[in-house]
Amino acid sequence: MEHFQWVDGELAKSDTIQDAVVRIKRASPLFAPGEDKNTVCAVERFYFESMLPLFDTTRYSFSVGIRAVGSTTMSSLAIEWGSKYLYDYRHVGAYVNGALQSISGSLGIEDDNKPTFFFDAESCRFGVATTEAFRGGYQMFVSEDFHYCLHNFPYAEDTEDGGWWRLVLERDVEIQPVLTLELLSPVRRFLVDTTLPIIKSMLPNPQRLQDASDKDGGFMVDMKYFQDTNQHIIPIPFSVGKDAVHRWSNLMPGSNLRSFEFSFFWLDWTGDLRPLVVLPQGTLDIKCVFKTLRPLA
Repeated sequence: MEHFQWVDGELAKSDTIQDAVVRIKRASPLFAPGEDKNTVCAVERFYFESMLPLFDTTRYSFSVGIRAVGSTTMSSLAIEWGSKYLYDYRHVGAYVNGALQSISGSLGIEDDNKPTFFFDAESCRFGVATTEAFRGGYQMFVSEDFHYCLHNFPYAEDTEDGGWWRLVLERDVEIQPVLTLELLSPVRRFLVDTTLPIIKSMLPNPQRLQDASDKDGGFMVDMKYFQDTNQHIIPIPFSVGKDAVHRWSNLMPGSNLRSFEFSFFWLDWTGDLRPLVVLPQGTLDIKCVFKTLRPLA
């Protein structure tokens, strides 16, 4: 016979930013002595609102270049970002545009003919605007990392400069046909860890304390994430539907379950765990289920 117990918890409101940690404190143990054998537990649902970075400026090396038609000399600049994380893709566009404006000025290109790079917040796509005069006299290039992240601009199949990709600009405004924000986002996964005495049977010993594991069973929740908006305050709902299967973890018997915690993290592309945070206006709640298999009387 299966016996179920549910535990709800939420993050208490605060006037300051808090780490996304839900602390459960009970007046009495969840199980009476000897009744926690053959027990598994799982997260049934959670909901949180958190502030997430949209771009890690240290992950990629963005450079842009301009070359006069018929010339073998290209003027280029590496993008110098103002901080490690950016929280608005319009700022990414502004930094790239700043480099293009600087190069154009050094080449003596008139203001009316300088190329403009931008992020369109409505479509969540990047674009570049040029004049017919610019296209007739100059070519624009981007670095390998730039091409990888924004690979669906029209690029030439061949390039004369190793490590550079030439944009094929035939219209006044070229906008990405499909957004590629998931390649820019530093957020790889959401993870929920716990201080519950569970058996993480498939979690290997990390090489570094901050390292995470992609192995199934490493965390109570391991949730893939794709960025597809310019929104840095993100609502994240999670629920095990009626047709889904819980991610069960074995509970170690003999534990006094009066207090335990659930901690929320995001995993970056280097394998480092980053604590999620909740703003004063935000919320975080979670429901956990315990299932015990008991013999029939």
